[in-house]
Amino acid sequence: MVNRSYWESIGYLKNPDYLIVGAGLVGMYTAYFIKKNNPDADVLVVERGPFSEGASTKNAGFACFGSVSELLDDVDHYEKERVVETVKMRYDGLALSRKIFSDEAIGFDPCGGIEVFNGQLGVLFEKCSSRLDEANDIVCQATGIRDVFSIRMGNPSGCKGFTHYIYNKEEGSLNTALFNRALYELCLKHKVRFLFGINVNKVNATNKVVECGDYEVISADRIIVTTNGFVNDILHVDGVRAVRNQVLVTEKIPGLDLKGCYHMDCGYYYFRNVDQRLLIGGGRHVLGQPEETSEMATTVEARDLLTEFISRHIDIDFVPKIEYQWSGILGVGTDKKPIIKEVFPGIFIGVRMGGMGVAISSLVGLQLSELVLKNN
Repeated sequence: MVNRSYWESIGYLKNPDYLIVGAGLVGMYTAYFIKKNNPDADVLVVERGPFSEGASTKNAGFACFGSVSELLDDVDHYEKERVVETVKMRYDGLALSRKIFSDEAIGFDPCGGIEVFNGQLGVLFEKCSSRLDEANDIVCQATGIRDVFSIRMGNPSGCKGFTHYIYNKEEGSLNTALFNRALYELCLKHKVRFLFGINVNKVNATNKVVECGDYEVISADRIIVTTNGFVNDILHVDGVRAVRNQVLVTEKIPGLDLKGCYHMDCGYYYFRNVDQRLLIGGGRHVLGQPEETSEMATTVEARDLLTEFISRHIDIDFVPKIEYQWSGILGVGTDKKPIIKEVFPGIFIGVRMGGMGVAISSLVGLQLSELVLKNN
């Protein structure tokens, strides 16, 4: 018999109407929209860490509007219509978050985006410049905004070693900590229940329970899994694989002159100014197979790669001390669109954010909640 008191069983661990696994942005948005449309429902969100331990708190704080090379790479791998759909999801999802919260509440800054190209990326730049109208058309179809991307020569502010860059007037950044906190507090206001420190080992679709180690099981008529890249650790889902991105943040750098969100090489490198510190991440396309993992570890190889990037391309006259290094796990697949579906009777998923979770989490949570409520 599990060592669980009667009071714990009827209070904290009582079986809810809706059980959400994962307290990231998608999980919290799903909980909020369920309670908004069904205030009397008992909605419980369980999370293994003291707060969300996935990409929701380990991202770079980009609004995820995208870069030209990333969009064209998507077009080359998927149908153009599907790329328009995902751009629209990014735009509409961010707009929904900004409608629910003030820009101040989530630290949103419409700072613009800059995609940089060095001499080694000459072929990629030629591709982007020759198809710039196509990229602008994709964005216009998705958002109604014309001429989002424009080409510039030389180095953008704060950089060195680049030959060209493409300016994106619609990119933005936000404060990841403020965003997560604001959404958590909104859920509490609507009386969503949270249990942190609950490590779900498995979702048992047959018995409609989650197996939780020391706490045995929690059952619910509706179980919703929003663990993104970690989903296959607890429930097998085709079309989702985990990849790791590593991020560094330096000490404060006096006079750091980066303005906006910077991307390079189809978005595989990214960097920006955060509180006069340099935040830089990515490089998994160079680091290769070791980054095809759901293990949230950091590596010397990633640190060395990103530190070398700093010395080559950030216009400062010293090597800054690295004060933070972390990894975040993305859920990706052969399609960029998220998976929002009922996979077994009463078992739902909202996963595979494709690195766009900051932008699309509100829409995924809304659509997932509508699907769950429709299938009551």
